[in-house]
Amino acid sequence: MRDNMSDSNETIDAEQPVSPPRHNWRELLSKYRQPIGLAVMLLLFSLALIACRHMLVEMDWYALHDSLFAVPLPALGGALLAAIVGYVILMGYELSASRYANVDLPIKTLLLGGFTSFAIGNAVGLSMLSGGSVRYRLYSRHGVGAIEIARMTVFASLSLG
Repeated sequence: MRDNMSDSNETIDAEQPVSPPRHNWRELLSKYRQPIGLAVMLLLFSLALIACRHMLVEMDWYALHDSLFAVPLPALGGALLAAIVGYVILMGYELSASRYANVDLPIKTLLLGGFTSFAIGNAVGLSMLSGGSVRYRLYSRHGVGAIEIARMTVFASLSLG
């Protein structure tokens, strides 16, 4: 008879609906971090493309073409050379910043980080914030901590002026 009772309890337990586990919103956010980040990135990129399209509608392409070809070729070559020299010098800032922060990274990684952080920082503005974000994204993959990256960013930004 006891065996019979335990069998009936098991069937009652098996028939009760199983509710899904409740997730905290932070757990869900961390679980879907990559898809959410991708969606936000695509949204911002789409908005930027729409803004560019509205700005380019007003552009006179023939005037742009004529203006570019009105500049003497040696002046264009000199400007290109000056830009290259400027970015090479900026790479020196990045190497100095890595030594200041006691960070040992491969030269290739430092050059890529320096080039992209300075390029994006100068193009977007707020060079400490945007350049620091680029540095964090690149250097954290190589095991560099946030404090060292912050030291590098402050050093590079303040030494640049």
